[in-house]
Amino acid sequence: MKMKKYFLLVFVSLYLSTSLAVYLYSAAPKTQKKNALAGIVTTTKGKVQVSKNGKDFKQAKIGDFLYEGDTVKTLKKSQSAVTYTNGVIIKSNQNTEYLISISEQLEKIGSRIKLASGQLWTKVRPKTKFEIKTPVAVVAVRGTEFDLNYDGRNLDLAVYDGTVNLGNEKGSKDVNKGQKSSCSGGNPPGDPEPNDKKNDWQGDLATKGVLKLESKILKPIVSVPMEVLISVYDNSNKIDATYKDSITVKSELTTMLFSIDGSKWDKEITADAAAGVLKIFSKCSEVGSGSIAASAENYAPGTLDLSFETPKNKNLRMKIKTETGEEDVILKFEKKP
Repeated sequence: MKMKKYFLLVFVSLYLSTSLAVYLYSAAPKTQKKNALAGIVTTTKGKVQVSKNGKDFKQAKIGDFLYEGDTVKTLKKSQSAVTYTNGVIIKSNQNTEYLISISEQLEKIGSRIKLASGQLWTKVRPKTKFEIKTPVAVVAVRGTEFDLNYDGRNLDLAVYDGTVNLGNEKGSKDVNKGQKSSCSGGNPPGDPEPNDKKNDWQGDLATKGVLKLESKILKPIVSVPMEVLISVYDNSNKIDATYKDSITVKSELTTMLFSIDGSKWDKEITADAAAGVLKIFSKCSEVGSGSIAASAENYAPGTLDLSFETPKNKNLRMKIKTETGEEDVILKFEKKP
């Protein structure tokens, strides 16, 4: 009787595995086109809106994806924070509007936004290229922290760390840590001056930490579920074991699905963490590259870049549990014509 159960288990496992393998090889997967993900909305206070490629403005929410061509706008008595894929953090004060004109990786041309009006606090990691273009001047930085206020006529710049280059067709000035400068239309930037004041409006948008995503599977296979671990880290870079609130997970890929336990799959899920950790499952039905993003209120979002492939080998190795332990089984099959 035990021997019959063993062979039945092996037969069922072989049948399921062979069916999966034949499906993966016989299906003609379509390659998804990856959009240029620029950043993720981290925090919103009041009325914060986003326009997608010039379309009508809609209320933004934490975890929303932002792409090249999107416009971010904060209305009266409102503020927002966005974390970009290259690590740049932009916090917007009330009555601020800017366009994401270029969102490329650091190794290429960096990131650039066009500020129509308002006030921004920006933090840029070392060696990261970043520019803010306004009608009166261009602010070029590489690893710094600064505050920029443009009211439609005058631009005021205060640098808190690093060096910022403020320039236009009339000239340019390097503004260093602890200095400020200003500029108006048709005039060159002013000489840097000592700055003993620091705007603290952005303190209301401070984050408690950051979310980090990881997976043991380096090359995920199309339609095969994979486990993703999401950890909540505090500002001292330690897992926040006290965090038990919700985390939202979604992807820019339309064919990506998520599940808590593998029984129900959705394009976006929200679940509570346990001791600062949340384990989920994800799968993608088409070949392509994209990002999984996890967001939580008052925490910087986390992303995980993935590239889904079809199996390259025609041999499938699997483990089968038996009454005496686990045994390896190798399946050899041919591509279905």
